[in-house]
Amino acid sequence: MSAAILQDDAVDAIAGAAAATLREARSSVREQLQAVHEAIFAPAHGDYGLTPADRSVIALFVAALHRDSAAIGYYDARLNALGVAGEVEEAVLTLADQSGGSGPFGGYPPGTILAAESTTGPHLRLPLSTVFGVRIARGLEYAHLVLLHPRDTTEEDLDRLREAGWTADQIVILTQIVAALSFQLRVAVGARAIARVAASAESVAATRAREGARRVDSPDAGDSGEHPRAFTDRIVAWKPWITDDRSAAPSEVDWVGLFGKRRASSPSFRLSARDPYISLPLSRLEDDIFADGASGLDRAERELGALVVSRENGCLYCASVHSRATEKFSGRGNDVRAILDDGPRVDLGSRWNVFADAALAVTSTPLAWPDELVAALVAQSGDATAALDFVHSVGYFNFANRIMLALGEPVLA
Repeated sequence: MSAAILQDDAVDAIAGAAAATLREARSSVREQLQAVHEAIFAPAHGDYGLTPADRSVIALFVAALHRDSAAIGYYDARLNALGVAGEVEEAVLTLADQSGGSGPFGGYPPGTILAAESTTGPHLRLPLSTVFGVRIARGLEYAHLVLLHPRDTTEEDLDRLREAGWTADQIVILTQIVAALSFQLRVAVGARAIARVAASAESVAATRAREGARRVDSPDAGDSGEHPRAFTDRIVAWKPWITDDRSAAPSEVDWVGLFGKRRASSPSFRLSARDPYISLPLSRLEDDIFADGASGLDRAERELGALVVSRENGCLYCASVHSRATEKFSGRGNDVRAILDDGPRVDLGSRWNVFADAALAVTSTPLAWPDELVAALVAQSGDATAALDFVHSVGYFNFANRIMLALGEPVLA
């Protein structure tokens, strides 16, 4: 892997040469992740009023909250190249250091069975007078919320952005930037760890034993039209908080041609695709990572990763979809039901325990992934490339959950 290639690809630059070599086995995922990066930081079809400097300030803050030195260095260099004042750079790093934590945090509605799973963590509120200006200060507050408190985002948080001058397009794109970087950095850190551990030829069959009995009767998720009161494998719809008012206006985007009929007709996808050129490589990534018949890791474990991440982040919508997919591809309905009812730390047997632990480790912010767990994932996946497949599925749903949680809410169909 040449130095030029490493420099041209953001994930390779952050992850390092050994990880870049590993990633070559999944060249399509590699290319689409880079296309997302370029669409965010070098938009060829207009920046929607979010300048390269605005985007890079947000990116450095997100990288700093992940506390990965290579990622911080990469986005710090990008900010410096744009000539942003040093006091802004220093303020971003200081803010991340003071407001960081080991997420995801978040609450569930009082009086529901999920309320006992609520967790608290640091929140960020900046004064009106800061080196960033009010508009970017509110953007940083929102980025902190989406990254560390994904299930705490409310419609009022979007109103707070609007009051500071953010348009609907900009709010959606800001959410995409934070969520896509959450995906990108997990792939970078995960690939680096797999490459390092695989090179040392360590092998561990399992991690820790699980404790706790499973619930016998699943909780009632509620009635149709309501916000779900529990995780469920019932059909869950999604209600956006931002009105998609573009349907009546002429569009240069061939939605069906670019995204296919299923996505083009989806309200949630159309809303999240305010900049379709960011969404296009992201939709292709989903297909590459979860397509039927994909080589490497079995589809069941990829879906398990999506389910565990969604359960941990608190995305009832995504958990509903991927609980059904996990059961379909694995046939392990009882284990799927246990994850929904009792959470991803329930005992799933020695092999699936490893995948669940790895998904939880990669979902934490910052990532907390000890070498013995990385080695266990490689062993249970079959090889390093299959383990990277799992990181891709986990990384993608750390993106998808944040989009769904930040821009709308689930409703029982």
